[in-house]
Amino acid sequence: MTILSTWPTNEYGTTWRHAVMYYDWQDDPIVSEAIDTIDPLKITVRSRSVAAIGFDSIAEMMMYRLAEPLPYGTHWNQDSMCITIDPCSDPETLRRLVEEEMPTVQFSIFGVAVLDLADEAIYRQLSAALGERRHGFLGEMPFIDL
Repeated sequence: MTILSTWPTNEYGTTWRHAVMYYDWQDDPIVSEAIDTIDPLKITVRSRSVAAIGFDSIAEMMMYRLAEPLPYGTHWNQDSMCITIDPCSDPETLRRLVEEEMPTVQFSIFGVAVLDLADEAIYRQLSAALGERRHGFLGEMPFIDL
């Protein structure tokens, strides 16, 4: 957990802070449960699943691009030889599609929650709620980037 020495006011004179939380997409119900413990007037959340596919070569990437097996919302990045699907509306179906159609690629799905936190006490409360559920997570402990 990041410990902040001060929780400064923003340019609007309030203590609200923007943050992003990353977690294993399969842990979405546990993450949602932890968020539900917070007063809804003190936090806003917009979450989604994102998929990333990495390739070993440009040729492999172009082969799959021409075959067009991936859904709408696919972003091709030739510089880093990867694809992101944001949002990934059906992670299970995409996982099966990649396993069947693209067996040689590196593949991962993760959850992203864009948070607006009222103050440092809410940040600490959310961190504590996640910590209390740490043994239930299938993936790594969620990470909050302030």
